[in-house]
Amino acid sequence: MKRKLTAVLLICLAVMALSIPTMAHETPFGDDVQPLTEAEMQSVEGEFKTIAFAAVAGSVMSTTSYFVTTPRSRWSMSGAARSALAGAVTGAMGFSLAR
Repeated sequence: MKRKLTAVLLICLAVMALSIPTMAHETPFGDDVQPLTEAEMQSVEGEFKTIAFAAVAGSVMSTTSYFVTTPRSRWSMSGAARSALAGAVTGAMGFSLAR
């Protein structure tokens, strides 16, 4: 019971942590903001780093959940890897869809 509660709390914390940045930048500068020109858009960088961070965070949280909820006698490298991969995909897709 204690492991399940810890896993649920970790997952809730991860969901809240990943949703805070998306809520904060919906309209940060007001409604009269001008869109960037094509030249300015080409100079903007950093989107990949944010998606990669979301994937790493999802992977860490999913792997943590795997180790918390799975009895130690049933741990396996393939189970942990599968969980990490699923968490990475979920984190990256969740960030991409939240935008």
